[in-house]
Amino acid sequence: MKYAETSDSRVVTVIWLEKPGELVGLSGVGLSVGEMLSIAEGVRPVSAAEFTDLVERSKPGGLDADPADTVGEGQFPDGSRWVLRQGTDGSTPSPELNVAITDDTEVSSSQSSSGSSSGSESGRGLVAVTTVEYEDRTFAAGFVTDDVVAVELRQPDGSVLGNAEVVTGAGHTGWVTELDVPATVAVALDANGNEVGRTTLTRSGNILDGRAAVTTPATEVPGS
Repeated sequence: MKYAETSDSRVVTVIWLEKPGELVGLSGVGLSVGEMLSIAEGVRPVSAAEFTDLVERSKPGGLDADPADTVGEGQFPDGSRWVLRQGTDGSTPSPELNVAITDDTEVSSSQSSSGSSSGSESGRGLVAVTTVEYEDRTFAAGFVTDDVVAVELRQPDGSVLGNAEVVTGAGHTGWVTELDVPATVAVALDANGNEVGRTTLTRSGNILDGRAAVTTPATEVPGS
């Protein structure tokens, strides 16, 4: 391991051969040689998953999380990252879903459909739904009332497909899923397992409480 200091002693660079063909270097400002050597000793290889996560989080654009409007974030099974936000329309609940496809394409829904689901007479259930489509994939997300603890995904015949991921943040409870079948019924359940609302989602659009609702086509985010 070698190190070098600039003449003003403010920048220290440490360089070493990690393994044949792999040279690693670190530079620090305002740190001593001892401090830089200590940092260098702590450098470790990262897994492919950790590196992919770092790359995704370093991207500019729609996936930069702002805690003020971020309801939740996560990953789909194939590693595609998603972020659910409260949209810019503060007068109504407006879910906005951004998805970074693993082929480095970023897509987003900047509009959402607002309305009430079954059970809305008591102010409970599904509040707003949005979908975003990219090639042969369709993603769905929405907001629910605070008493909803799960969003179950079912076939139209009632058979259960699984559960959407439920997240809470920015004053909202939301849910996110990818649609794997032509038609999926999203059912909001309370803590007692009672149904408090439902909406039917299709891979070419979405219907909320029997009314056609806006499905936003996927748009590539500039610079992604």
